[in-house]
Amino acid sequence: MRNNGVTARVQTTVPLGQAGEITVALGGNGVLSSFVQPEPFVCGRDVMILKAKDSTMSLEEKIWWCRCIWENRYRFSYGRQANRTLGSLLVPSEVPDWVHSASLPTLSWTGLSDLGPVTGSYAGSPDDVVPITEHFDIEYGHGLTLNGLAQADAPEGVNFVSRKTKDNGIAGRVLVPKGVTPAPAGTLSVALSATPLATFFHSEPYITGYHVAVLKPRTKMSVGELLWWKIAIEANKYRYSYGRQANRTLASLQVPASPPAFVTEVLETGSSTATA
Repeated sequence: MRNNGVTARVQTTVPLGQAGEITVALGGNGVLSSFVQPEPFVCGRDVMILKAKDSTMSLEEKIWWCRCIWENRYRFSYGRQANRTLGSLLVPSEVPDWVHSASLPTLSWTGLSDLGPVTGSYAGSPDDVVPITEHFDIEYGHGLTLNGLAQADAPEGVNFVSRKTKDNGIAGRVLVPKGVTPAPAGTLSVALSATPLATFFHSEPYITGYHVAVLKPRTKMSVGELLWWKIAIEANKYRYSYGRQANRTLASLQVPASPPAFVTEVLETGSSTATA
């Protein structure tokens, strides 16, 4: 359902799918997840490849068709699979005019240098792993409930950070309750249950809901550096499937001993020579 459906980069001798083709998941939690692949690829099981009959079909059109397919996902709830029925899926008969005039934003690393270079102090190699407590002090959040707080509009109040996986974890903006000290800016919030390890950087003080931890860097770190640590932490999400919680185990989570060289390169130059 994420990362364009890509889970790894591999060497193989099997015939490749071609750039511009669409992959459609036929089963699992991501059934009907559809993506346009920008380069040659291979598939795992239960993935269909769609090749446009019109060789002139634009990328904008293909992405629109991906969305049309995805909108039928509700038909395959309760474990239903699309292996036999994808070919009979009903979709619009033609592409709307607005799709042809739509423009796609380009992706660029320009401006990443504004996030600051790697400034933390690290003793180990990126190939080594250490407990996350080597880099961060962990504090349990405030454990507050949003419906028990007074709502506020910026610039009044502070953000209320919950276990959401979107909107930087922010569920609302509230007045700070008496006797509560907000978590400081420049820290990471980490969900401990429901959506374990959903991690976000916060540029201003905030208070948290239930089962949210606050990670304070043990050495000075730039915004770009903290965003990389967010990715490193979230890469461990799979360890907390089937309802597992991170309340007791977050402190022992194993992460790289230091950011890899390409992180420094990207943050300082806006580009990287690293290869997959």
